[in-house]
Amino acid sequence: MALRQDDLIYALATGTGGAVAIIRLSGSSCWDTLVPLLKTKKMRGLRPRPRYFHYVGIYDGDSLLDDVCCVFFPLEKSYTGEEMAEIHCHGSRAIIQRICEILTQRGARPAKPGEFTRRAFINGRMGLSQAEAVRELIESDTIEEASVAIRKLQGELKHRVEELRQDLIDCAASLEATLDYPEEDIEHMDQGVLIQRIDSLSSKISAMRHTYDRHKLAREGISVAILGKPNAGKSSLLNSLLKEERAIVTDIEGTTRDHIEESFQYKGIKFRLIDTAGIRESHDVVEKIGIERSLRFEKEADLVLYLYDGLIKVDLRSESHNAFHLLNKSDLGVHEDNRILLEKAGVFSISAMRHSGLEKLLNAMQSFGRNLITQTDSEVPVITSERHAHCLDSAYLCLNSFKDSLIRGIPMDIALVELYEARDHLGQITGMVFTADIIDRIFEKFCIGK
Repeated sequence: MALRQDDLIYALATGTGGAVAIIRLSGSSCWDTLVPLLKTKKMRGLRPRPRYFHYVGIYDGDSLLDDVCCVFFPLEKSYTGEEMAEIHCHGSRAIIQRICEILTQRGARPAKPGEFTRRAFINGRMGLSQAEAVRELIESDTIEEASVAIRKLQGELKHRVEELRQDLIDCAASLEATLDYPEEDIEHMDQGVLIQRIDSLSSKISAMRHTYDRHKLAREGISVAILGKPNAGKSSLLNSLLKEERAIVTDIEGTTRDHIEESFQYKGIKFRLIDTAGIRESHDVVEKIGIERSLRFEKEADLVLYLYDGLIKVDLRSESHNAFHLLNKSDLGVHEDNRILLEKAGVFSISAMRHSGLEKLLNAMQSFGRNLITQTDSEVPVITSERHAHCLDSAYLCLNSFKDSLIRGIPMDIALVELYEARDHLGQITGMVFTADIIDRIFEKFCIGK
């Protein structure tokens, strides 16, 4: 699809089946195409007043199709940077379909996914990172995600990345001047000062990049592996935390041979619970595979819940910072030697079967999760896109390579290539640098009508 288009497009901007439907139009012939379809009792046509609701009839030939409200947007005030209009009609599928058929007959075509926002980007109404924020805002599941998206839509990320990019341009320009005009009395940038500037830029890029890991963790959920010996109550704990009978619970050891994974939220934090196979010596081939996976989750999970039978003397399996130890079966009592363990941080007395002690555990999990995902510097914009994270990684590597070239004495005209590449990687975030295939990949993920 060509990047620049001036043909008339339309799309349904709302879901079907509601009381009101909104059909959007954009293109240079938008008003001329729509106005002849609109009539009132006093006039055959309508001279649109921009950004004003016009209550009119929309006609199919000489027959009234529907009473609608129309809004017209001049190109300098529209979302796409072109003439736009919206038809607010009743939500009848038949009416929506017929209006679209009439628009097609008059030369308009259905919009492709994200084409309205794509035109807004091409016409300079927003940067590429802002355009991507539109989709993120629509798809946000939590207020936190929506808040991050709206700040990006308002230009927070674009402005911060452009500041970094401009710093790189200024730095490169100073170095280029000394290369292009060696005979001129131009003050050379001291290498130590130059390295300090590069280190500062690298630090800012790195801080921005690390926000992506926190955001991804918040979006996908903090992984919580439940580990313990067979019949310690791992599946009962999973069911209790989920408040549903998700895992099979029996008195037979080794019931859970493969892991079970389910998600839940507690006080705004999403967790991914992983019920694992009981850890023990086994000669069963299938069970051994499950135990190997349990040990892998022990290493990879963000948080590990070690579950013990509290009626038996316990030796804590790990003293790791990301481990909680749960003495289960508190409803039946606790082994005398285990009482001193309950004085330690990260050790909890619970009854997975009776659901007791879980609120204290959940609050500790919530606090742990909040510390993992909370950003310490509110001034750093949050990266939510894998594409943006990749661009920042590439820019960071280029700056490190440039710095290494300086230290090794590589000729400046060769070393400068790394600065140019770092600049372009940052430009790909905001759309200052882009290719058709990048644009296609971004906007094909949008819904139709936006």
